[in-house]
Amino acid sequence: MMSPQRRLRSDAANESITDREEVLVLRAKVALLEDEVRYLRGELAAVVRSPGAVRPPPRPAKSGDGGERDAIIDALERSRWNKVAAAEYLGVPRRSFYRKLERLGIR
Repeated sequence: MMSPQRRLRSDAANESITDREEVLVLRAKVALLEDEVRYLRGELAAVVRSPGAVRPPPRPAKSGDGGERDAIIDALERSRWNKVAAAEYLGVPRRSFYRKLERLGIR
């Protein structure tokens, strides 16, 4: 009777060339797909980082808003929609800035 280790070595030696080639082809395909995923992640990151990439549609100004809405949207665009940075840019306390965003319907 043959030991399990010896049987495995014997089976591996008898493995056909086509099986090995198939494994190599599959590994190459996986490597190509991994490269494609890395490339697409980089492209997505570049789009997200670009100014104005994710922007809500413009809303009509409400009466009494004056230029406040425009100033807030300008500050948000300058800070790439980072609300904390926009509040600092305008010199407004963060909590007050969030209240203004809510009042003006800016998300």
